[in-house]
Amino acid sequence: MQQIKFILAAVAVTLSLFAQSTEDRTVNHVTFLGNDAFSHRTLLNQIELKPPSLLAFSQVEFDRRLLKLDAISLKNFYHSKGFLEVAVKDSFEIAGNEMDIFFIIQEGKQYFLNEVKVNGLTALKQKTVLNLLGLKKGSPYNPVQINTDLALVDEAFQEKGKLFAQYDIKQNITDSVNITLNIEEGADVYIHNAWVTGNARIDSAYIRREFAFEKGDLFRKSLMDRTKRTLLQAGFFSAVSLITHPIAGQQDSLVNVEVRMREFQNRGIQDFNFGYEDIEYVPGVNSLTGMGGELRWTDRMILESKNRFDASGSVVMPSEEGFVYPRFSVDVKFSNQRPLSLKLPTQIKIFYQQFKNFGNEEG
Repeated sequence: MQQIKFILAAVAVTLSLFAQSTEDRTVNHVTFLGNDAFSHRTLLNQIELKPPSLLAFSQVEFDRRLLKLDAISLKNFYHSKGFLEVAVKDSFEIAGNEMDIFFIIQEGKQYFLNEVKVNGLTALKQKTVLNLLGLKKGSPYNPVQINTDLALVDEAFQEKGKLFAQYDIKQNITDSVNITLNIEEGADVYIHNAWVTGNARIDSAYIRREFAFEKGDLFRKSLMDRTKRTLLQAGFFSAVSLITHPIAGQQDSLVNVEVRMREFQNRGIQDFNFGYEDIEYVPGVNSLTGMGGELRWTDRMILESKNRFDASGSVVMPSEEGFVYPRFSVDVKFSNQRPLSLKLPTQIKIFYQQFKNFGNEEG
C-alpha cells in the first residue's frame, strides 16, 4: 500500500514539474508534416501559436490549451476544403526557454460535390437556395459551410412568411458527395396581435406608431428588422427584441409578436473641465490661449418628455497681454426624433458668444 502511494506521489510531482517546465516559454518554430495540399504559410494563418516574424516585435507565449485548439482549427480548415478524413496530431519539443511545435497531418482523400437535390420547395427557387448555401457542383464539399449558411436560407423563408420551415440534410459519400435537402416549408404565418413590454417612461402608443407591420400582415423578417431599427434610432432604447409567440390550435398559421424594450436610464450627465484652452480670436485660427472652465449637461428625456437636451457653457480668461475680458459662450440644443408624432427628426440650437478685447467696451 505504501509503495502504491509512493508511485502516485512520484507521478504527481512529475506532472507538476512537467507543467511548470512549459510555463513562460515562447514559440520558436512551427513545423507542418504531411501537408501536401496546402503550403506552410496557408496553414500558419489558421493557428494562434506562431513563431516570431520580422513584422512582429513580440513573441507568442506557449500555451498547451492553445496548441490543442490550433490542432482543431487545422482540422476544421481541412474539412472546409473537402478533406473529410483528415487527422491532425500535435507535439512539441523544449529547447531552453523556447518551444518547437509540430503538427503531423494525415490529409486523406479530398471529396467533391457531385449532385444536390432539394425537395419540398414552393416559396423559393432551387437556384436561390443553392446560392445561399454556397453549393456548386464540382467544388470541394464543405459540410461546415452548409450548416452555417442554412441560417441564410431560413431568413429567406421568413421573408416569404414561412416562419416554421424545417430542414433535413442527408449526405451520401462514396468517391464523391451527393446531397439531398428535404424542406418542409409549413403554412404561411400571419401576425395576429402585438404588444409592448419593458417600457416604463415611454408609452406604448408612441412605440406602436413605429411598428412597420399591422395586425393581419404576412410575417416578413424585413418588417421586423425595420421596426427594430426605427425604435433604436428614436434614441430612447438601449435594446429592442421582437419575439414571436405561436397561437395554439392555429396550425402554426398565426403568431403574436412581443416587442420587448429596454430603455436608457434617464440620468442627466454632467461634465466639467478646467485648464488651458485655445481661443479663436480670428475665426478659424486659434491665436490665443487662456485659462478657464467648461460645463456640459446632457439629458435624454428632459422633464420626462421625449426631448433630448444638451447644454454647454464655458468661460476662458485670455493670458495674452492687452486682453482682460473673458470669453463667454453658451450653447443649448433641443432635439426630437419624432416631434408631434411626425417622422421628421428636428433639432433646435441656441447659442451666444461674447469676446471683448482691451479698450473695446462694446466687444
